[in-house]
Amino acid sequence: MISTSKAIVLKTIKYGDTSLIIHVFTKEHGKIAFIVKGARKVKTKIKANIIQPLSILEIQYRLNSKKEIQLLTEARLLYIYKSIPVDMVKTAMALYLLELINRSIRSKEENTGLFTFLYQFLLALDDVSNYSNWHFIFMLECTKYLGFYPQNNYSEDKCHFDPELGIFEELKVVSFQFDKSVSLTLSQLLFSDLWQAHLLQIPKPTAKKLLSELERFFGLHVPNFLEIRSLEVYRQVFS
Repeated sequence: MISTSKAIVLKTIKYGDTSLIIHVFTKEHGKIAFIVKGARKVKTKIKANIIQPLSILEIQYRLNSKKEIQLLTEARLLYIYKSIPVDMVKTAMALYLLELINRSIRSKEENTGLFTFLYQFLLALDDVSNYSNWHFIFMLECTKYLGFYPQNNYSEDKCHFDPELGIFEELKVVSFQFDKSVSLTLSQLLFSDLWQAHLLQIPKPTAKKLLSELERFFGLHVPNFLEIRSLEVYRQVFS
């Protein structure tokens, strides 16, 4: 049976002399790996330039539950980015968050809510000029769809975030809690959204530490979560 779905390309890998293996996040079936035969040839049905990371597509494919890699039969671009490809900071942010998604979802597990959020986020990012702190809002919103959204019970006494429990607690002598400044910033972000995030003035040292701490938070709750290789590049862009 042929399936049709919206899809966002997460990752591409060269395969053989002319083909590509691509990992995509589909609305209908979650993350799927496809082989695209002959994608790097001059004359080919599905060209490599439309199946790069971040590409938003409509695809057709046959899903075989017994195979790890599926065959992609049709693909067409649904959206052409205006600013993300030419804005170095936007590009770094989008690729970092794409890798976060890729490492947080399992193959063939449908998550329509997360797909829709990612789709709408990329369109919004491409359209705005002020996107300060959007990466933090994105990461926190993702945890809603992954099942470990933090409880914002921050108070004067409970001012240290415990990433294992997902709540703010009193300072413990031995713990893996976030420090006080990072915890306060986290609480402020939990009260915010994409359209208000730029109003938060986060000092660079706090922002860098929060990014690392949120990765650690994901690592505690996502099975087999690996270090995001683009993190250091992303830090350099923002420093």
